[in-house]
Amino acid sequence: MILDFVIPQRGTSLLEAYDRWRVTADAKVCCDYSLHVAVTWWSDKVKKEMETLAKEKGVNSFKMFMAYKDVFMLQDHELYAAFSQCKEIGAIAQVHAENGDLIAEVFQNISDHNTVNMAQTRGLFSLLQLLRRCVTVCIEPHIASKWYTPFINSI
Repeated sequence: MILDFVIPQRGTSLLEAYDRWRVTADAKVCCDYSLHVAVTWWSDKVKKEMETLAKEKGVNSFKMFMAYKDVFMLQDHELYAAFSQCKEIGAIAQVHAENGDLIAEVFQNISDHNTVNMAQTRGLFSLLQLLRRCVTVCIEPHIASKWYTPFINSI
């Protein structure tokens, strides 16, 4: 079984991105596969499309990003809304747990951007702060019934 991600560009339809990925994959696959769908922005349209994906397309997990500022990163209120929707539709909420704001700031302060590696822009304090924020936004108020953190950077 292969499990891959559909990651739509910010502001684009989750359903259209899912359908495009399926068209590409279905012509090539020779085994069972399933798709997660990333939530890269938030609106009522995204909320409705998540429900459609879960109920009609069989998508049972969605990934949100706390990293990649201005590209995929959701703000805390958007994470809360997305996690709430996952709970409502019975889907697993995944989070790419990094501090996008802090990483962007540290990156700006590094003089030679061509030699930057992940360890230089992601520290242990950032990780601990981020996990606390994730728990505060989504777990503590009992929003996420199922929660998974597939990606945590550490040094």
